[in-house]
Amino acid sequence: MRNLAISSRAILNGAVRAAVIPPRSRPLSSVPKPVPKEETAQQPVPKEKKVRTDHRAIANSVSEKIISTRDPDTGWMTGLWEHAEKNRLYQVDLCQDLFGEWLLVDTWWRKNTAFGGSKKTYLGFDLTQEQVREAFYAASLRRSRHKYQPIDWRTYR
Repeated sequence: MRNLAISSRAILNGAVRAAVIPPRSRPLSSVPKPVPKEETAQQPVPKEKKVRTDHRAIANSVSEKIISTRDPDTGWMTGLWEHAEKNRLYQVDLCQDLFGEWLLVDTWWRKNTAFGGSKKTYLGFDLTQEQVREAFYAASLRRSRHKYQPIDWRTYR
C-alpha cells in the first residue's frame, strides 16, 4: 500500500477504514469439526501377542550339533539348513584347502534348479575352537532368523 498523507477529515469520514485491508480469515463453515467417537458397549478386543522365538538359543544348540558331527576321516564340519516353503538349501562347510589353511564355504541353492552361489572365507592356519564356534553360531543365527530348519547332512545326501 502506498504511503499517502491522511488528513484528519479523511479519518473522521472513515475513508481510512476502507483503505485498510482486514486480514483474511477462513470462513467458519470450512473449518472441519472434530467427529466425536461413538461409544459402544463392547470392550476393544486386545491384540494377540506374537510368540517370540529365541533365535540365540536355537543357534547355540544347532552350532553345538554341527560341531559334534565332525567327519571322522577329514575332521571337516558341515551344517545344512532347509527352507521348506521356498525350496531353498543353505550349507556351511569348514574345511581345509590344499595348503592346509582353514576356510568356511557358504553355499546356497534352490532345489531342482541350477541357481545358487557360494562364498569362501579364509580363517587362517591356526584355528581355535572359539573361532569355529563363532563361525557356526553366526551362520545358525542368520538361518534361524530367516526361518530355515537344520537338517542332518549325512542323511540328506
